[in-house]
Amino acid sequence: METALSVRHADGNLTTELRVEGTDTDADGEAVTTVIRLKDTVYPFRVSVCYKAYRKVDVIETWTEISHQEKRPVLLNQFASAYLPIRRGDVWLTSFYGAWA
Repeated sequence: METALSVRHADGNLTTELRVEGTDTDADGEAVTTVIRLKDTVYPFRVSVCYKAYRKVDVIETWTEISHQEKRPVLLNQFASAYLPIRRGDVWLTSFYGAWA
């Protein structure tokens, strides 16, 4: 099975173990945004997985933010841009594209 995230940390280590640090939910008139904040157990490396569900239409927007505070650059070798774990009813995925940088 292919990994979703492959990172080379500043010291050359390839190990990344993310744990949930917390969640945030923000609701406005048109949508509910949920952010799942993850942090590596050893390195100052964080990933935020974001979902925005619109109230009046059947649309879920998703994006991921990756950040670090390591002293030297971190190399992002591989990143699976998205994964929507939808397992309910009659669901259609009509558009699934993205851009990097």
